[in-house]
Amino acid sequence: MDDTPTTRPPHQPTDPPQPSYPYIRAWGQLMGSSETHTRAQITQARTENAPATAVYRTIEGRWATTGDITRPDTRRDLGLDPLPTRAPTAADLTAHLRNLIDASDHLRDVHGLHEVTLLDAGEGLRLVFTTGHAARLHLDLTGTDPTSLPARQDNASQETHQVPTTRRRPIRPRSGDHDNPPTSPDRPPT
Repeated sequence: MDDTPTTRPPHQPTDPPQPSYPYIRAWGQLMGSSETHTRAQITQARTENAPATAVYRTIEGRWATTGDITRPDTRRDLGLDPLPTRAPTAADLTAHLRNLIDASDHLRDVHGLHEVTLLDAGEGLRLVFTTGHAARLHLDLTGTDPTSLPARQDNASQETHQVPTTRRRPIRPRSGDHDNPPTSPDRPPT
């Protein structure tokens, strides 16, 4: 008997399966592309390590994904019908509001917005400002039947708004502001 240990080849790691790019195939069928062209697009997507959700390659050489073609402006540019509307969720609205607030130059430049984070359960936002202030925005979403909503009456033209020209309370000096005594609208400063 031969007592020499047998050596087995080390386990060869298997390559992860390549994406099948079903959206490229579906897009090719939708656009009436030949099967040869669609296969070439899938091969190119694999070569370039395109995202698994790739749909088509743009003129700029970027792979458009399923997220891109669901955007209304992209659908209009491609001549596609708009997606059917669906009821919003608090998480959808909060994520969208977060992006809008985070992109606001006004909030950054004027108020010192520093950070926008999601609150627990995605139903609110926390805004942190460089001034040391923080704000919590909570979203309360209620379901309703759109046909039962009352007609909107635009009374903006009928409403009058008065801007106060005087303050009702005396202005209190800030700490360390002893050179400027408090003033009142009834008494001019001395």
